[in-house]
Order: sequence, then structure tokens, then C-alpha cells
Amino acid sequence: MKKKIIGIFVCTLLIATVPSILGAGSEEKHNVQNTIEMQNDYIGHRNTAPLLQTPEVDWIQTYDYGEFDMFRGVCETPDGGFIVSGSTERSNIIYPLVMKLDSGGNEVWNWTADQVFYDGEWYNITDSQLQFVHYYADEDIYIVCTMLAVYYPDSGKDEYIGVLLKFNDMGFVDVMTYLFDLDVWDMIPYAMCETTNGFMITGVGLEISDPANLKAALVKTDFSGVVQWYKLYDYDAGDDETYGICHTSDDCYILGGTIHYNTIYQDYWLIKTDADGNHLWNKTFGGPESNQGFSPYLFETTDGGYISGTWGGSSYGMGMGDLWIIKTDADGTMEWNETFGSPINDATWCMNAATEHGVNGYVFLLTEGFSAPSFHTRVIFTDENANAFWSVEIDDPSIHEMGQQIAQTSDGEYIITGRTAMYPSIASDAMIIKLSPSSELPAQPTMKARPRSGWIYLFDIIGLPFPLTTDALIYSDDFTFKAKVADASGVDKVEFFIDGIYINDTNITQGLFKTYNFLWTGAEKGTYNVKIRAYNMYGGTCKEEVKVKKLM
Repeated sequence: MKKKIIGIFVCTLLIATVPSILGAGSEEKHNVQNTIEMQNDYIGHRNTAPLLQTPEVDWIQTYDYGEFDMFRGVCETPDGGFIVSGSTERSNIIYPLVMKLDSGGNEVWNWTADQVFYDGEWYNITDSQLQFVHYYADEDIYIVCTMLAVYYPDSGKDEYIGVLLKFNDMGFVDVMTYLFDLDVWDMIPYAMCETTNGFMITGVGLEISDPANLKAALVKTDFSGVVQWYKLYDYDAGDDETYGICHTSDDCYILGGTIHYNTIYQDYWLIKTDADGNHLWNKTFGGPESNQGFSPYLFETTDGGYISGTWGGSSYGMGMGDLWIIKTDADGTMEWNETFGSPINDATWCMNAATEHGVNGYVFLLTEGFSAPSFHTRVIFTDENANAFWSVEIDDPSIHEMGQQIAQTSDGEYIITGRTAMYPSIASDAMIIKLSPSSELPAQPTMKARPRSGWIYLFDIIGLPFPLTTDALIYSDDFTFKAKVADASGVDKVEFFIDGIYINDTNITQGLFKTYNFLWTGAEKGTYNVKIRAYNMYGGTCKEEVKVKKLM
């Protein structure tokens, strides 16, 4: 199996003019240790988080039951196996598929159906999506969120209905509830969470009287699946969807999804409701290009804010499609954002909470090269501030890997569901990937940072303290940023960003440190946010940001 692995290294960055005020050549090299100490004193902290070597791929299993097979939802079972949900295609009809796997990914049982029984009649299934699996421990059952399209002979057309199915560990299946009232509303469920007195399900809904206008939906059921109430949320004239849900510490709910201005442009959308689904606030996030959110999970952070993993379009980052991590305060106002990706189009499908060697953070699932023939899966683990600790590329030359959902197992490993092809391919296999735990390595903090806030840089030659400002001032037409980086595992690359947009990366090696230069040219006078981010050989990152005022 071909697998490129790239984990955390602990450092800060040097962003400097050339030459340094410490001197050039051998004098700078001779004084490097004293320089590190001086700069770390200035920064006021030294990152002591563990250096983590990336997980290995334990195994990849694929399952072929028809024409286009895929898995999406996944849940670990108490015996160390998994319940997975997805779909299988036969004769151009997509049927629901649920499977039980043992700890090695071997099939224990599978369930599928071509009809559904409702109100005393059997209806033929014409399409399906099984999005999410939730384990309800009190009854030791697994609840699967599904959309079924069924053919109604009376109307002569397909109707889409939301259904919650329940399974036990032996494969017994029953309908928990139907998520619709055919006279009033209907829903496609995408994710759910457990509350103190029932379940909350979010997804896409519509009013029967206005079937062309899709809205975000939130449905409350009791523990038996009986619907207590439903709410629909409409941002604008376009379709609105929610894919993720978070139960907050103040007994409210955060929904994450996508608003569609038209068929081309979208923005990421956060909605907060109270315990009864009443709208409290909503915020949108985006730029001139499309930005979407598909993860069934988003999370409340330790400071009371929220963090989401979204699919950023060409508005930010590398400019094609990247993982876009958004952190807000408790009122939904963005506090910071971070992008990870490659120069090609990368799609983001899922984030989830994870803990690595005492570090509480998040794991993000990407498809690199989305819509390209050579697409594959990447997994990134970060802390709560979006500092990456490791990154693993999964690229088996015998298949393509498109991961759809990810979860950390009870033993610290990771399970990934997905498929091996994209629509409209006529053939895809359902896919499961198991990653081993990461391993801890000795950490070696080695960095320093510059330009500093409160300095002025004259004509790209010299920098002097200038305590009358909290920004870095640049008096020059052009300016050379320099990052000096060292790490025990080796340095892979350094990226430069201006106002969140990827500008360049370089890897010129000089002396004890690797030196990375970027000549910033053509910028108008104004204030800019400069970020420089370095990667070690395990995909771990460190970064420094500074606000720069260009004076000429």
C-alpha cells in the first residue's frame, strides 16, 4: 500500500528581514542559541505539547454488493465491531444497506430492503440515503437516519420520506418513526443527538404546500421515536440545509449547514436554537466563492464558543477547495479561521472530537483531488486552536479512497467509512479504513519569531524597535519574509498567507536551520494579516501571525 505520512513539531517561527540585526553569516549562526532564548522570552511561551508520529493504516476493506455501493454512517459496537450504514445500487435503483462488521472489518450480517411498509401498504423503494448511526445505550440499539424515496401509485411519482430505523446487534430491524406528516411537512434526516428526554434530528425539510423551497429542519422525538415537534428555518429564497448538530451546555442547539444563494454560490450557516427549537440567532460564513458544511458533527469549545470543519471554496487557503476550520464565540461571531489543503480541489466531509496522548482536539476528514481521477483520503488531527499534530494521506494504488465519516474508537484508533468512486461512475465499492493509534515522540522546541509587533522595517534592510505601535510597520516597496525552522523529524515545507489567502511556499535550505524566504511585492499601502505556517515530516504544524502595516 502506498501511504505518504507527513505529526506535531513544537516550535515558533522566525519571520525576518534580510539581513538580521544580529548580523549575517557565521555571526548569526554562532549566536543562534542565544537568539532562540531571547526570542522565546519575547514571545512569552514555549509549546511543550507532545510530538506525535502519524497513525498507520491497519487495514482497508471494500464491499461489492451491486453497481454503486457506499458507506456513510458508522458507530462502534460494545464488542469492538462496527455498525455501518450506506446504500447499494441494483438496476439503477439505490437501496438502503446496513452492515455489522467485526473488529477486523469482516462482515457479520447485512440488511437491505426494496420495499417499505407504511399505513397498511407496501411501497417500492426507488432511492435511499442512510446518513448517520447513533448508539442508544439504554436500549442497546442502533438508530439509523435514512431518507427513502418510494413510489406512490396514486400520484404516479416518487415521494421522499424521512425514517429512523432501529437495529440491535444481531441485525433485527424495525421502524422507529417516520419523520413526516404528508399533509404538512416532510424531512430528510442527516444527523441526530441524544438529549435528556429524547432525540434531536436535523436535516432538510419542506412544507408540503411549498415543496420547491427546501429549508433547514429540526425535529424532536421522545425515546420511543414519537415526534414531539418540528421546526423549519429559512434563510433566503434558495435551498437551505443543515447537516450537523451540537447539544450545548446551556441546553440549546447549534445546527451547521449550507445556504444556497443559487445553483453556484453557497455559504456555511450556523443556527442556534433554544431547547424548544425556537430560533435565537444565525450567522453565515463565506466569501466570493462557494463554502459549504457537510459534517454531522460540530462542537462547543471550552471557552463557550463553537468550532466547525467546513468545505471552503476558492475564497480562502490554496484557492481551489480546502478544509476551512471556523471558530466562533458564544454569539456566533468568528474569532479565527484556518485552512488546510493542497493546490488541487479538496473536499471536506466530516470532523469529529478526538483525544491524542492527553491532547483534546479534533480529527478532520478530507478528499484530496475531489473530482479528479486520482482522488484519495487525508486525515488531520489538530488541537482546539487548529494546530495540526499529524496528517496522514491514504492512497492505495489499487483503489480510490473517498472517506465520508470518521470516528475515534474506544482504543484510540480511527474508523473511516466511504466509497471508492464518485458519481456518476457506474461502479463503486463501499469502503472501511482502520487507522492505528498515533505514537508519541520526544518534543524539541526550537523556534523564534520575527517580524515582531512594535518594530519598523526600513527599505527591506533593517528592523528597529518602534514601541509606539502594536503592529509591524514596513517602509518599503518590497519586503522579504524569512522563516527559520528546525525540527527533530525534519521540515517538510513552509507556507505563506496574506489575509488568509495562500501566497507561496518555499524550502531553501541554509545552515543549521532551514530558511524559507518569500519576497512580498506589489502590495498597496494598508494593513495586512501575515501568517507563516511550517510543517514537519509528520504533518504537524506551527504558525505565527502578525498584523503588518505597509507604509509605502
